[in-house]
Amino acid sequence: QATGHRWLFLPKGFGSFMTRPRLQVAAFVHDIMDDFYRRHYPGFQSKLESFYFSRSLAATLRQSAVIFTNTEFSKRELTGWAQRTGLPGPKVIVAGYGFAAAEPGRTEKENRVLLLASGMPHKRTDIAIRFLTRWLRESQFDGVIDCIGILSPKMATPEGPGWRWIGRVPPAQAREMMRRARAVVYVS
Repeated sequence: QATGHRWLFLPKGFGSFMTRPRLQVAAFVHDIMDDFYRRHYPGFQSKLESFYFSRSLAATLRQSAVIFTNTEFSKRELTGWAQRTGLPGPKVIVAGYGFAAAEPGRTEKENRVLLLASGMPHKRTDIAIRFLTRWLRESQFDGVIDCIGILSPKMATPEGPGWRWIGRVPPAQAREMMRRARAVVYVS
């Protein structure tokens, strides 16, 4: 406001439930994970974390003149949450993801599949590992499955012929691994 701007853009969609901004608010709400965890994985988040996220999302809905989101699915989830909680239905625009353009030229593909692992329960890395383990056993694939990311402490690291657990890698290395893989698997 002191710089003369009329709008406040919240790129992560976390509106303040303590004070109302004096500017027009636009927000990008990626998802409503708190509600998803509360319904499907009770106890995964702490009560304080859940309180913060639900109050912040409610504030975003009350304060925003427009909300952007990434997909039609996220738009439906957001408007459905507003209806279920009795909050005003926001103006929601599907803006997409905004990925950078692909690098020009063809990339030589390596004989491997890349599995992006996540320790978050809704990412369902467990299903991806079961599927790929079966696929390795039943297919004629003679390459390797590279697994990068983080596994839940409750999940065993995939082992056996065809599996290579790498773990966390820097973003530039992950992008290069994605470009060179025959297929990328990411379950959510």
